[in-house]
Amino acid sequence: MMYRYLILFLSLIITGCSQNDTEQSKGTGSSTPSTAITHSASAEKTARIALVIGNSDYDENFNKLQLEKLRNPVNDAKDMATVLRHLGFEVILKTNARKKTAMKQAVREFIERLGQHDEALFYFSGHGFQQNNINYLVPLRADIHNDIDIEGEALPAKYVLKQMERATRGVKLMILDACRESIPDDFFRKSKGAFAGVTKGFSSSLNAPMNTLIIYATAANKVSWGGLPGERNSVYTKHLVNVLRQQPHAMVEILLKEVRYRVVQETQDADEPQVPWESGSLVGQAFCFGDCGSEEQRKLEQERAELEQQRLELEQQRIQLAREKARQQKEARFVEEANPIEKPTPPPSLTSPPQETRLLDVLPKASTELAFTVLFNLWNLDYTSLVGDKACQRAATQGLACLFRTGTWDDIRYFNRPAVIELVANSGKQHHLVVTHLQKDTAILAIGKDTYEFSIHEINEHWLGQFLVLWHPPMLEPPVLKKGTSHKAVIWVRKHLDIIDGLSSKPHALSPRFNSTLKQRIIAFQRQHKLEPDGVVGKKRC
Repeated sequence: MMYRYLILFLSLIITGCSQNDTEQSKGTGSSTPSTAITHSASAEKTARIALVIGNSDYDENFNKLQLEKLRNPVNDAKDMATVLRHLGFEVILKTNARKKTAMKQAVREFIERLGQHDEALFYFSGHGFQQNNINYLVPLRADIHNDIDIEGEALPAKYVLKQMERATRGVKLMILDACRESIPDDFFRKSKGAFAGVTKGFSSSLNAPMNTLIIYATAANKVSWGGLPGERNSVYTKHLVNVLRQQPHAMVEILLKEVRYRVVQETQDADEPQVPWESGSLVGQAFCFGDCGSEEQRKLEQERAELEQQRLELEQQRIQLAREKARQQKEARFVEEANPIEKPTPPPSLTSPPQETRLLDVLPKASTELAFTVLFNLWNLDYTSLVGDKACQRAATQGLACLFRTGTWDDIRYFNRPAVIELVANSGKQHHLVVTHLQKDTAILAIGKDTYEFSIHEINEHWLGQFLVLWHPPMLEPPVLKKGTSHKAVIWVRKHLDIIDGLSSKPHALSPRFNSTLKQRIIAFQRQHKLEPDGVVGKKRC
């Protein structure tokens, strides 16, 4: 029944303008008395120029602040650049700026393109912090060994703001998705005064000049989340990009309030939810990222926004019910990443030519029992002879573990394992089949001893992205790992989270320290897999 609701919601959201959005009133987390972020309907033709910077490839051993490599900022910047170009901005994209001079050069190019009445947007994703209430944006190779180095090695946000103020009288937007949790909690105590005045998060003291809006991914003096496991964007930028695509006609207060709502919903189980906020002084006409559109368009977007909120609330209820069921059954379902060492040998029957037919015609033949029988057979195991009420319990008796994810075909290709996928028929009934082979545009599915080849496009009409694979976990007896722990097992956790997230890491460069950043990643992983989001790794959760 839940899938029927989801399919109904998706069909309603997709229908109409092919833009699914939300429009609400002024954001509660905003200190903004501004009118909005809307493309003004000025009689004079103005240009729209954006500078987008994303820094990911930090090296925690390069400077004393131990700023870790980030998974998402380059993707954040690329996706922001794409959506802004679609909305009519001329975009300057800069990724992995190594030094402050490279960032300043990009700012100069940005400023030189601005006319007196042009609209300007600056976006940054990467590491950031504050010193004595001054907010700094950090390049990859900032050679910072004490507080005196900061001014010469990191770029003050106010520098960019002042340059924008001087260059144009038009609307100016600054979006800062920075301040990732990376600096160890006890760092400043141990530094013995070497970093006087330096604290995490951004200060709220950055004043917005006339006709300017400063948009922060999180509240003042707080850190922001990176991306959830397997996702390409940070939590904030993911929702910002989605709402920009869905609500190009919305005024800024409405649009940003919707982004804030979605971010808070996604992080509400954390110790402290991430709450975006804004500060600004926009004046004059209403302003939108895209064309402000008609009242009728905005009303339609409002209706779709309310529908999307209902969908999100329904999803939260589903998650809560799943967690309660897991607690009642006392099942430890902590799922971890596959180690691509052993690859099962497919049985001879899978080499036979697949039969030609329609997917909907074969779905009634599929069942969960058949799917796991095939999957275990591919691992040379007899599913029916193993002990256990559930498939994952039977797998555990043979030293295997289950990895359940919601992802894409690229994820299945990455794991390179046979996968059980869940397809939903038009009636709403769920069916489980096994993916045994993947080509570029087709997949071979097995139902019992029969195999069928279908196009990816046809399968996608009934697949919501859920799949399960088996893998061999390491033979470890790890201790309970939590924030503050220092242990070699932490390196193993970091390595496998990186693999799940598609991040290339060097094991010798990974820290054995369990810091706040790792805790956030563990909580995100637990939430994704419907586990208690306590940020703890240990035997009870394996």
